[in-house]
Amino acid sequence: MKMNKILTTAVLALAGAAFIAPTAKAVTYSDGDLFLGFYSANSTKDYLLYIGNYSNYTTSNGAFTGSSFSLNTTIGAASTINADLTTAFGAGWFSDSSVKWGVIGVQDYFGTNTMFQTDPNATSTSVAWSALGSGDQQVAGGAVNNLAGAYLIGGAGSATSLTGKIQSTTTTNSYFDNSPIGTQSLGASFSNYGNGGIDTAARSAFLTELVATDNGGAGILADGSQVVDGKFTVSSTGAISYAAVPEPSTWAMGVVGALVLAMAARRKACKA
Repeated sequence: MKMNKILTTAVLALAGAAFIAPTAKAVTYSDGDLFLGFYSANSTKDYLLYIGNYSNYTTSNGAFTGSSFSLNTTIGAASTINADLTTAFGAGWFSDSSVKWGVIGVQDYFGTNTMFQTDPNATSTSVAWSALGSGDQQVAGGAVNNLAGAYLIGGAGSATSLTGKIQSTTTTNSYFDNSPIGTQSLGASFSNYGNGGIDTAARSAFLTELVATDNGGAGILADGSQVVDGKFTVSSTGAISYAAVPEPSTWAMGVVGALVLAMAARRKACKA
């Protein structure tokens, strides 16, 4: 009986330890996966989050339903994201205009060559940049793969969130290293697109996808296409959300529906 009690206590202790222990990073990078990164010219650290595959965010592949959702359920609670950002950039990170961020990913950069990135100059209906030739996008896509490699080495570091990693700005292929002020000339922040790269000091930005102008036309979208998929928003609490941009047909249906309702209300008023 005493032995059973000891064993039961030990099992419960192990279960409790497993419950309170931080979840280990178990991320495997796959083609088309996206990263969300933060950096600052005034910090020796950057912060990189794995946020899953592009299919969770884009409508053009037919798999995404176009909803809005919080990323924190998969990347870590808002409080832990906030703690990581505070560690990397200080308590005033949210209002610090030197703290910039962006989202980046690539799908089949040696084939269909589709880039996914935040475009600070995009709107809900248009993309500011034009797609590049596949050669230039392959260089950028290769940088994304190198970014993923640097992220996967060494685990989470000092990050407390589920998929975050705080890196030194001197780390080769870190998010900072690929920023316009890093050492990579055609890195993940895409300063080669002009307009200062993918990163922004604003706390919301549109996710866009661009297909190379000469990829042979065999892809999700036609050669040279540019599409706005949705909008990421970062809050001062560390909450990160995404809202899909409705497709033109959805907007049209909404407008038609509103007109029908307005006409019906007008007829009803006239009869009264």
